[in-house]
Amino acid sequence: MERKSLVEVLNCRNKGIAAGMEEDYCFMEDRKIKVYDRNAQGEIDYRKKEVEQHLENIRQILSGHAGNLYAGLLDESGKIDAAKLDTMIDDMIGALIRYRKNFGEKALSKKQEKWYRSYLYLAVTGPRDIDWNVIIGKYYSEKKFSDIYKYTDLQMDRKDLYELIWRETHSWSMPGDEEENFLYTLKDAMESLTGKDIRCFYTKEEKAVLEELQPILDYGWVDVPEDMDIRTFLEEVKQNKIKIETGVRTKEDFIKYLIETGQFNIAEPKEEEEDDEYEYVDPADQQEMWEQHERETEEEIADSINAWLSRLPEEHRFEKEYLYFRRNYLSVDRSGFRADMEHLVDAYLYEQGRTAYSLGDNYGIVDNALSVAEGRIYHEIVRARNLREDD
Repeated sequence: MERKSLVEVLNCRNKGIAAGMEEDYCFMEDRKIKVYDRNAQGEIDYRKKEVEQHLENIRQILSGHAGNLYAGLLDESGKIDAAKLDTMIDDMIGALIRYRKNFGEKALSKKQEKWYRSYLYLAVTGPRDIDWNVIIGKYYSEKKFSDIYKYTDLQMDRKDLYELIWRETHSWSMPGDEEENFLYTLKDAMESLTGKDIRCFYTKEEKAVLEELQPILDYGWVDVPEDMDIRTFLEEVKQNKIKIETGVRTKEDFIKYLIETGQFNIAEPKEEEEDDEYEYVDPADQQEMWEQHERETEEEIADSINAWLSRLPEEHRFEKEYLYFRRNYLSVDRSGFRADMEHLVDAYLYEQGRTAYSLGDNYGIVDNALSVAEGRIYHEIVRARNLREDD
């Protein structure tokens, strides 16, 4: 079969689009080379996910959301410049206010605006990822503008003070699960910064709720039914409708319990096999492996905390903004929180000229690059099919 040049492929692509892709101008004559079955559908689904990820990466680049959040914010020593950060937050809030006004949306209340400002300060200066379960320990790492709104997706849906305090003070969650989120990452950062347990900062009302929860907190790790809220669970325990039976009262007990019940395996997967297949390791050896793993990572975690603190512009300011954000978390209107943060990022980047969408007439350069990329994809598919035919 005669191979077409890239120019010819691009021409074919344009013809195909114009014709609604009714005919395949570029590809060889179709022939059945594989039998469709469940494996085929699995391959199709997998490739589709890969394609969607590539497309999302392109969207992030075009929109500017993939841009480095710290660009222009750091001083010569690598610390976040407090004045520049305040200016950026002012510009971001201003962009959101203009967006809401232009689209006829209700203006932000003073409380909501102040809470948004605290959130933005914490989103920029706070750690990106803390999770003792998997010993990530990355209190500081580079962030993107997209993180500003993505943080709002991380299970920030606590409905009342009982659930919020339960999640903050309940000892542990399953290693590797998705319990960790931005709100509790900030809690851990606050404790690292001040050297105090979060309960030291509780208000009178919060301390009263904590006192109610203390009888079940004393059990250590407790498995609460997924379909039951904490207040209902507490009442069921008080009325002896639910009996808590666990010897898991310390972190060490928790790890031992998970190992013995087969819910956690620290061993590496077997090579050249499925990811979920592990070599059997005796529970006693697993415990020793875990303890060794913890010892080896303590220094790394300490270094990551110090790296985060070295970037923090004002320690007292972080504490102040966290306490305001945390104490008003349940009372502020969060119904449009996620959407507001994404609109804020879009409007800010546009006004700052940090998105391809603000290029004006010069956007044609970007559009042409996308068209060439489309043609190149067609060309490579044809080439790949030809290679398979040659085989």
